[in-house]
Amino acid sequence: MEFSNLTEINTLDLNKLPPDDDSTDLWYWMKFIKSDNEEDMDMLATRSPQMKKAVGVLKELSADEATRLRYENREKARRDLESQIEEVDKKWQGVVAEKDAEIAELKAQLARKQ
Repeated sequence: MEFSNLTEINTLDLNKLPPDDDSTDLWYWMKFIKSDNEEDMDMLATRSPQMKKAVGVLKELSADEATRLRYENREKARRDLESQIEEVDKKWQGVVAEKDAEIAELKAQLARKQ
């Protein structure tokens, strides 16, 4: 496999995670990945908005089947909506470009007549 624009690959050995907090973001993310303790997760959620979101998503996905399916459906709907917005945006960019070209042509015709 070729990694054309990739300049660095890092691997993390979770077994080598120091037991004591070293106050780095990396330590907290490794703790998050390694942890299976709800108390640790709640502590980690207080670290940053990103960590809080990650803990919330993990808890939601770990919940019962119905909750997980609701989450997946909500995410699918969000992605579908983003895709629809992107399609409409591309369509209107084309319309704007077409109209800009028409205006430029009319201006050129007007300039030739003067």
